[in-house]
Amino acid sequence: MTLSKMAALKEHIDSKLAAGKKCPSTSSTGAPVTFVKRVDGWLHLMVDYHHLNTITIKDCYTLTRQDELIEKLRHAKIFTKLDLRNGYNNIHIKEGNKWKAAFRTNVAVLYEQHIPEEHVQHVTEVLSRLQKHNLFYNPSKCVFFVTEVTYIGLVVTPDWISMEQEKVKAIQEWPEPKNVKQVQSFLGFANFYRCFVHDFSCLARPLTSLTQKNQPWVWEAAQKEAFQQIKIAISKEPVLGHPHGSQP
Repeated sequence: MTLSKMAALKEHIDSKLAAGKKCPSTSSTGAPVTFVKRVDGWLHLMVDYHHLNTITIKDCYTLTRQDELIEKLRHAKIFTKLDLRNGYNNIHIKEGNKWKAAFRTNVAVLYEQHIPEEHVQHVTEVLSRLQKHNLFYNPSKCVFFVTEVTYIGLVVTPDWISMEQEKVKAIQEWPEPKNVKQVQSFLGFANFYRCFVHDFSCLARPLTSLTQKNQPWVWEAAQKEAFQQIKIAISKEPVLGHPHGSQP
């Protein structure tokens, strides 16, 4: 671990110990840690729990799909977005299970315009509940009382839904794949915006066929054309209207 990461780790542990968010542990297990550098240069500590996940009994439930969440905004005119500090660290772990969340520094995770009056009331209620449960939002990531908001990777307004400029630019600048792994990476990224591209699956078929088992690597005219056409389609930055339940 580099000196800068060691310093960031010490700062993280010291601050969490002081806040009572973590405590020393003698757990028989420990997950590895790593750092992810954010856009602002700040090192964000990540704990890799994938081994713990493999032996965890799943609580099966259906996650709300992106399109279902967006549909709920179809009548909205004003938006407010809140981002909670510390993310998953705000979730408490059941007593007796905390030892499982230890990581390899032997520190256990404790976890623990005119604004419509109705929208003001909603925001006030949410903030009051956050305060009641000692949850703190990150002001730099919050927006209040706007008519355009970036939400789960989409830009939403009262009239339409569009793509994030940064993601569109990333697609535009995406280099031509040299192997199957790079094709999978491109398709995974582009697939996020497939709802904006007519017949995306047909357009991408020459690329998706490369990801099939025992499929030899071929990068010829058909694959190049599919790659470029997907980039062009997304670069046109089409917009979608909000769904209307009364219409087919």
